Amino acid sequence: MSEQDQATPIASPAGSLPRNIAMALARHQKFARGLPLGARGNLAYVDFCGVGLVGLQLHSLIAPGANFSRCNLSRTDLRFADLFGANLEAANCSSTNFQRSDLRGVRLRGATLIGANFAEADMRPGYLVAARVKARGANFAQSNFDGADMEEAELERTNLVGSSFVRSNLHGAALNEADLTGSDMRGANLSRAKLKGAVLVDVDLTGADLRGAILRGANLAGTNLTGVNLQGADLSNTILTPDEADPLASLEECVRAHEAWVASSGRAGQRAVLAGRQLIGMTFSGRDLSGADLSGADLSRTALDGAKLRLSDLSEANLTRAKLTGADLSGADLSKAILCFADLREARLDITELLDAEERPTGHWRPTLLTDANLRNADLSAASLHGARLDGANLSDAKLAGAKLVECSLKGVKAERTSLTQLGRRKA
Repeated sequence: MSEQDQATPIASPAGSLPRNIAMALARHQKFARGLPLGARGNLAYVDFCGVGLVGLQLHSLIAPGANFSRCNLSRTDLRFADLFGANLEAANCSSTNFQRSDLRGVRLRGATLIGANFAEADMRPGYLVAARVKARGANFAQSNFDGADMEEAELERTNLVGSSFVRSNLHGAALNEADLTGSDMRGANLSRAKLKGAVLVDVDLTGADLRGAILRGANLAGTNLTGVNLQGADLSNTILTPDEADPLASLEECVRAHEAWVASSGRAGQRAVLAGRQLIGMTFSGRDLSGADLSGADLSRTALDGAKLRLSDLSEANLTRAKLTGADLSGADLSKAILCFADLREARLDITELLDAEERPTGHWRPTLLTDANLRNADLSAASLHGARLDGANLSDAKLAGAKLVECSLKGVKAERTSLTQLGRRKA
């Protein structure tokens, strides 16, 4: 055997590796460095438990199902490695390079991964050893996950402070109570992710996809939510980003302040100005948003059943499939609003008298404005539209059974497959 082919057994707290495994690792390092007599290591299912592998050149290693638990892999190069279903529990992977490695189904519970590089790594569910990547309680601080595929990864209570997830895939990932303070998550896919109680302080979520994500009790103070898709997200008890235009720290506080403003006739609280806000799929059932500015807001699939929206500004708002059953929209401005498939059964859209600051009648009346609104396929069964202005509105395929269109203005209304006869006295 030549001198170049000699292998020095690798030191281990639990004793040396078998000679054939140590030799294979030595040859792989030569392969990684482009040296003579090097050979790519195929170490599938090998037990490395507790072995010191600090700073080794192991990129492109083949080791699916291998046991690296309690190993010291700090500063080790594992780029492009096949680690499908490997066990890295309690391993020290500080500054380890896993770039573009196959980590499907890998177990990372209790691992230390400070400063590790997971850029473009594949961390999707795998079924060789574990159903999905598991890393509860692991330390990933300052790690790089840019472009990584981490679908359904289990990262609950993990330390991810200052990490980067640019354009990474975290669809369905469990991140409950994880600390992501200061992380870069621009363009990340967090749809249906579980972030209950997570700390997202000062996180950059620009352009991120959070559709259907669970953010109950999460802290998003200082978070950049520009262009974020929150359709169907659960934001209950969530601390949202304060900004200069809306000094209130959360949407719930904003609604409460508005209700105090309504109850005190403007002497206390603060009017809710939510113009243009993404409020998709949220719940405001039974809340008092009378006089609120919701113009241009996206309220599609939002629950507003039983809500008070008297004299509110909903012009050009998107209320597609919104639930407005029994809501009071008297005197509201819904001009050019989109109400396709909205549920307006038993809703009130009547003309209403304006009151002064002392709640006294002024003799001035304001009709509900539905001019140029799109009510295609909306359900207005048993709704009251006394004095409403529907000029130019689209009522095609709308349900109007039992609706009261009394003294309404209906100039230029489109009503394909909808009968407007016998619905009360109509004003031409």
